[in-house]
Amino acid sequence: MDHMKTNKGGYASLIVQTIISGVITYLVMFVMIDGLDSFSNNLNMLYMTVMMVAPMVVLMIMAMRHLFPSRGANTAILAGAIIVSSAACPDPRPDDDRRSRIPSLDDSAPLGCNPDVSAGETDRP
Repeated sequence: MDHMKTNKGGYASLIVQTIISGVITYLVMFVMIDGLDSFSNNLNMLYMTVMMVAPMVVLMIMAMRHLFPSRGANTAILAGAIIVSSAACPDPRPDDDRRSRIPSLDDSAPLGCNPDVSAGETDRP
């Protein structure tokens, strides 16, 4: 019976690790801001976090099967992670309405992010 408690603990640990990884991933996206005036919180950052965390769940389930013995639970978790990750992916269709909503790089982009600026130059005065 202790063996079953250990196995259930693997799923609880997976939930905790996924939440912690998601929070860390989301916060790391703010590393490149210049200051509070450059702070911009948007839904795309949440999508990107989900797109990074969901594959980690798949990898953990696949790599550490001994911690996750329930085939039914594993199948449900894997299917859920794949569906959530797919739902967070941007629509690749080149329709004009979607393109108008994609943010473009401008002068407020951090140094090194503007492809129009050659190496060694800055895009700021």
